[in-house]
Amino acid sequence: MKSFRKCVEIVVLALAFTLVYMGCSNGSTPDKLIIPEGANSAEQLDWLKTNAKSGGTYEITLTADVVIDGVPNETPDTSKPNYLDFGGKKVKIILKGDSSMRTVSIGAADGNLFWVSSGVTFVLGNNITLHGKNNNNSPVIFVDESGVLEMNSNAVITGNTFTGVAGGGVVVYKGSFKMSGGTITNNIGEYGGGVNINNGTFIMSSGTISGNEAKTHGGGVLVCLGTNFEMSGGTISGNFVSNGDKTGGGVYLWNEAIFTMTGGTISSNQASINGGGVYLITNSVFNLNSSLLTSIHSNTNSSGPQQIYVNSDSTIKIDGNAQPVPYDY
Repeated sequence: MKSFRKCVEIVVLALAFTLVYMGCSNGSTPDKLIIPEGANSAEQLDWLKTNAKSGGTYEITLTADVVIDGVPNETPDTSKPNYLDFGGKKVKIILKGDSSMRTVSIGAADGNLFWVSSGVTFVLGNNITLHGKNNNNSPVIFVDESGVLEMNSNAVITGNTFTGVAGGGVVVYKGSFKMSGGTITNNIGEYGGGVNINNGTFIMSSGTISGNEAKTHGGGVLVCLGTNFEMSGGTISGNFVSNGDKTGGGVYLWNEAIFTMTGGTISSNQASINGGGVYLITNSVFNLNSSLLTSIHSNTNSSGPQQIYVNSDSTIKIDGNAQPVPYDY
């Protein structure tokens, strides 16, 4: 086996997927390093955890569906191959399918399908579905402090019911989520059926968050504790809050969260009492242009149509001008 130099190409010969290191920077002909043929997907991920190079970008192309046991949310097992931690190294992993849609599912053991740790950028590329499970103790993906999740077109996060108190699809804690495509759908959580961002950053430029359910608040998206949510495109639609006295069918903002909307659509979401489309409370801020008011439409609460509800302790600015609160549109 040859030793690594600055430019290395890794080709994994296995039934489940091919992995290629793309970190070449000096223009030389790369060495090749081969994992034994027949290694399963868990063994391959374990190998990557040990051998990944700082600054490297690794592309994983699935050629078959894969089942992986979850990483428990409360007490994560850091030895699991899908606990993506490289000892503080800055590593990017791109996961995609080949010419067909490929699925990674949670196996018999509950938990996060992927846990993204500090310094790691995890990219969902084309033709990839991450599928959760019913009565799971975790979301599909958990992004820890300083971790980054990127989601591109034709990627799907679906089919998870989180029995805990956070989001069903994606949960981010002090990290970042960049959604430029793909779909988050048919997930259930207590707070944030599709996406829950806690003291982090959520940038949505395209893609769809639809058909998710929150038991308490934020059927589609919940952002809180100083989170900055920027939406320039995409759709948040058909999400709902299922309990009888809860709020924020599409988007729920709490505790100094900031939502800036410059594009996209928020439609056909449903809350129990207030904020069918967007709901704000506890010193949160919603910035938007008046031209986008028509892009927030067909949302409802139990009494009928309602697009936006802003409590008296929060702020909505339209074209930069603060509106009287409480604000009910």
